[in-house]
Amino acid sequence: MGSEFDVVYTWVDGGNPKFRSEMHARLHDLSESPPPNSLRPGIFRDNGELRYSLRSLEKFAPWIRKIYIVTNGQSPSWLDPSNERVSVIPHDLIFTKRSDLPTFNSLAIEAHIHRIPDLSRKFLYFNDDVFLGRSVSMEDFVTQAGGQYVYVDHALPAKIPEHWIDDRAQAYTRGLIQEICDRPISRMMPAHVPHLFDRDILFRLEEIFSDQLQKTSSRRFRTPNDVSTPTLYSLYVSEFLGTEAGHQRRFLAPLALSGLHDYAMVMLNNQVWKMITFLCAVRMFQPRFFSVNDRLGEVSTSHLSLHCFRGLLQSYFPCSSSFER
Repeated sequence: MGSEFDVVYTWVDGGNPKFRSEMHARLHDLSESPPPNSLRPGIFRDNGELRYSLRSLEKFAPWIRKIYIVTNGQSPSWLDPSNERVSVIPHDLIFTKRSDLPTFNSLAIEAHIHRIPDLSRKFLYFNDDVFLGRSVSMEDFVTQAGGQYVYVDHALPAKIPEHWIDDRAQAYTRGLIQEICDRPISRMMPAHVPHLFDRDILFRLEEIFSDQLQKTSSRRFRTPNDVSTPTLYSLYVSEFLGTEAGHQRRFLAPLALSGLHDYAMVMLNNQVWKMITFLCAVRMFQPRFFSVNDRLGEVSTSHLSLHCFRGLLQSYFPCSSSFER
């Protein structure tokens, strides 16, 4: 196993006028409206997370080789294009069918990230709203037996409400792995943390589930029958390849207000004081990973919840990274 690890981010600025114009034009072309939750504002809102996630990466994982930011052609205005360690990758460089573009479906994008040219065989995948809260090493992702850790943090409900589009896509994906296993498989789902991916395994999954992944790629907006690549990968590695290949499932203990734990999910909502208490706990106890789940609707960028969250990020990572102008 090589020692070089790259990082891949997916990012979009949902407030960009061109992006919004393209999205509304594609919505107008649809024969029927996509599920409402596939268009919720929090999916596309840019609250400055990527800048701070990169700061966390440089501070707590300096061993990373190179960073690739997959976008629809946009580039963050603050990103330093002269930094040789970071590259912006447009969708049309990795999508196998140009007719699938433009896309507003993050699951379609994730299905192609292993096609980035010159990407290391093993790489970490970050959503732009995922952060490192303290120092991590390769040993946090790779086992001594040469396999990898698969981080999980919740069980998929047996009955999923129709409007829970993300969970329904995970359930659909879990069903695909169940079909190729000869025994019942876990309902534990991957945590919203950095995912270690092996390109060779992703290409293998692309062959096994070619039809389902192509259909996912062709859908411009999320649907319940899309393949979730992190779910597909984590279940295949832990359930199908298993411990014989050195892989281990590891449950992440969520942050409790009473002390230090592995992982925190920050919920952005209108319960501001409850949220502020949790933000203070994240800052104080510094979990290994934390991420954000934006459940706010159409709100101003000056909304108190967004303002408080930006305050947490600025307090946690006050120093500019080498990736900024």
